[in-house]
Amino acid sequence: MVRLISAKKNEPAFLLNSSAGLSAQWLKMEESRDWSTVSHPVIDYQALLLTTSPKQRDKKAALDEVDPKLLESLRQAWYSAGEQKRLKATWL
Repeated sequence: MVRLISAKKNEPAFLLNSSAGLSAQWLKMEESRDWSTVSHPVIDYQALLLTTSPKQRDKKAALDEVDPKLLESLRQAWYSAGEQKRLKATWL
């Protein structure tokens, strides 16, 4: 799985080797359950679904390229045009 993710991200070989080595070491470890008074079921790590990075969206060059419905929602929420431009980098 580490190799598949590394190939999708076009990571360099040294990073793949490091990740693969750490993954192999982690798989050999046993979960210590005697140091804490917390009780929980054993975690099945193979059943977990993890997202490693968000999908990248295209950046808008101008406020005119933003969906008009979004702009209308902003106007209804009492944001001025200047405030919309200031917040543009955060939302787009």
